[in-house]
Amino acid sequence: MIDPKKNNSFEFVKDSLPIGKNYRMFDPLSMDGIRIWDDILENAKEIYLWDPFFHSLMDHEFFQSVKTQGVRIEILTLNPSDQKYTYNELKRKAKELRTNIIKTLESNQISLYSVTIRGIDQINFNGKKYGFSTWHDRYLLTDQGVYLMGTSMNGQLDGSKLYGIHKLEYQEDEVLVKCYYKKYQLQSQNRPYGFFINK
Repeated sequence: MIDPKKNNSFEFVKDSLPIGKNYRMFDPLSMDGIRIWDDILENAKEIYLWDPFFHSLMDHEFFQSVKTQGVRIEILTLNPSDQKYTYNELKRKAKELRTNIIKTLESNQISLYSVTIRGIDQINFNGKKYGFSTWHDRYLLTDQGVYLMGTSMNGQLDGSKLYGIHKLEYQEDEVLVKCYYKKYQLQSQNRPYGFFINK
């Protein structure tokens, strides 16, 4: 139990990043303007973001801290249920997101990059169709580790909710997430429900 009357081993220091061993938290009441994922992305060479929801006009800001030439960025997403774009609208939004990410990278003087947006309108599996609610958790996969994120890109950028980012500790756990990512990555290549945009 945590006794509020006793001193605990962790004490929050204003303007510091509250980072534990494998977990970090964002608290909107005391950390306005702090981006707890920046140091994860700063030197990453490969960034794979598995997020069921994206916002084409703001989510490029998530990548402002990327500084590595030759970086590879890939986003895997679904058609959001609250918008339910048509297939062509979803592709157009994905193109907008890719264009905005590239602008962000080039503003950081990064001239070598690969940016791919993979989208799935509906998931086809065993003859059945599944929509947006099939996915819940968000994952950030980099060459430095695999992270479970408590909210989507837009939620992190909004800065109004408390959430955390957990780094998976065991290789077996990383492999598990990567295998499922690959499964849905392949789904994005299946028409007429999937697509990928890399140019």
